[in-house]
Amino acid sequence: ITFHGVFDGMPPSQQLPPNKEDGCKILICNGEQDIFVPSLSLQNAIDTMKQRNHQVSLLNLAEAKHGFTNPAQGFNPNKAFSFNAEAAQIGWSSAKELLKSTLN
Repeated sequence: ITFHGVFDGMPPSQQLPPNKEDGCKILICNGEQDIFVPSLSLQNAIDTMKQRNHQVSLLNLAEAKHGFTNPAQGFNPNKAFSFNAEAAQIGWSSAKELLKSTLN
């Protein structure tokens, strides 16, 4: 599970051999307005994880910027960051559901 993750260091999926093992469930909680996560980097990360046999779910949250789960970001003067209570609640609920379904 990742919240406002940055994926710019992942190699393109075609550079990795396929994973023959079963992967795991991955939830990416991403703010659509997050300038630190370009759509091409995000898609490359998703493609790479899927090639490695992981089950990837993308939760792209409208109006959410980088750090959307952190209430302290509401005080950050940098406009690239902000707290978004609705996006945070949706993200945390989705994460808890994935953990419940995986760990039970």
